Amino acid sequence: MTMAQSQPNIAELTDPFSLSKVVERATARTRNVAAKVLRLVRPEIAKSTYLPPVFNVEIEPVAAPRKRALLNYLVKPFHLGQESADRHSYSNESIARMMARSLNRNGYVVDVVDWLDTTFQPACDYDLFIGMTPSFQRLANLLKPDTIKIYWATRSHASFEKAALQARLDALYKRRGLSLREDELFAGIRDDGVESADAIFVIGNQQTVSTYDHLGLPTYAVTNACLPIKKPELDAKDFATARKNFLFLSSWGLVHKGLDQTLDAFSKMPDLHLWICAPLKDDRAFLRAYRTELFDRSNIHPIGWVDLHSEKFRHLVNRCAFQLFPSCAEGMAGSVLNGMSQGLIPLITRESGIDLASNSYLDPCSPELIGKVATEVSNWPSEKVRNEAILTIKEAETAHSFDAVLSQFESALRAAIGMSQT
Repeated sequence: MTMAQSQPNIAELTDPFSLSKVVERATARTRNVAAKVLRLVRPEIAKSTYLPPVFNVEIEPVAAPRKRALLNYLVKPFHLGQESADRHSYSNESIARMMARSLNRNGYVVDVVDWLDTTFQPACDYDLFIGMTPSFQRLANLLKPDTIKIYWATRSHASFEKAALQARLDALYKRRGLSLREDELFAGIRDDGVESADAIFVIGNQQTVSTYDHLGLPTYAVTNACLPIKKPELDAKDFATARKNFLFLSSWGLVHKGLDQTLDAFSKMPDLHLWICAPLKDDRAFLRAYRTELFDRSNIHPIGWVDLHSEKFRHLVNRCAFQLFPSCAEGMAGSVLNGMSQGLIPLITRESGIDLASNSYLDPCSPELIGKVATEVSNWPSEKVRNEAILTIKEAETAHSFDAVLSQFESALRAAIGMSQT
C-alpha cells in the first residue's frame, strides 16, 4: 500500500469568497456587532488580555545572599505550570520558565510580570531586570540606576525587519502589481528602549545578532528550542511520495514569511504539492489576492492554523518530506525547528535565523529560486531523503533542545553580570 493510499484525507479550507461563505460571514458580523454593543453596555465583561504578576518565583531554591530579579516576559506559564507550557504551540512559555530557573541558579529570586502589562509598578528594588517591548523603557526608568538592564529580543532589530518587509512588499508589487498593506504588522515591529539596555539577549544566531550591531551594545545569541512533540515514525514513511510534498508552516504575516513567493513558485509546478499551515483566515486581503492559487490549484492545499500536538499535524508530517520557510526576518524560526524535529528537511532563508549543517539557504530568495530548489530536492533518491530526515532530527535535538537554550542563556547571563561588576 502506498502512502497516498494509506494516508487519511486532510481537511482543507474552502474559498471564503464563495456565495455560501459570504452569507456565513454576514451572520458572523452580526454576532460580532451584538457582542460589541454588549461590551459597551456592560464594560465589566471585558477581560484582561494578561494574567497578574507572580512574585517570589523559586523553581530552584535560591541560596544566600539572595538577590532579586524582575522578568518582564510571559507570566502565564508561572500560573499554569510546566505541563501547560509543554502543550503550547510555541517554545516561549517553556523558555520563560527556563529563564526564571537560570536566574534562581544564579542567586536571584524572580518576580514575573507579563510583557503586555503596561501598568505594573515595581514595589521594591531589583538587582537585575530582563524585559522587552512595550514596557522595557518604562520599567527601566523606574528602577535604581545600578540595576543590570537586559533587553530580551525575540526577533531581528526593528529597523532591519521593517526594511526587509517593505522590500518584500515592493517586490510583490513589481512582480504581480499587487499592493498589500501591512500596517498592523509594521506597527507591531518595535524594540522601544533597546538603546538604554546594558546588554541584549537575542533569540537567534549570529545573523540575528548582526541586525543589532549598529547599537554598539554587548549582544548575545540564545538558541530557540523544539517543542516536545511526539516523535515521527520514519520507518513507516513512504519517502518516494513524500519527496513530492512540501509543508509551509508559519504564523502571521504571510508576505513577511514568504507565502506569496512560495505560491508563485508552486502554481507553476503542478506535480509538486504544497501544504499550507498558517493563519490564512486572518488575512483576507492576501486570500483575495491569491484566491486562484489557493483554491483553484489541485497541488496547493490551504489547511489553515494547525495544532502541532494534533493527529492532523502528524498526518501532514507523514505526508511531506520538506519544509519551506522563505521568511525575510526572524529571531530564530520556531516553526522550522519544530518541523526539523519531525524530520522535515528545511528549505529556508538565511534570515530565518537558523544555522544549518548543510549551510544551504534560499539566498537571494525569489519564486524562481524556490521553484528551482524544490524541483531539485523532489528528485533526490528516496534513500537520500530518508537519511537527510534522520540527520535533520538529530540536528534539531542536539542544537535546539531546552538544555541548549539553558546553557546559552546562562552563559549570556553570567557574561552580563560579570560585565556589570568590572
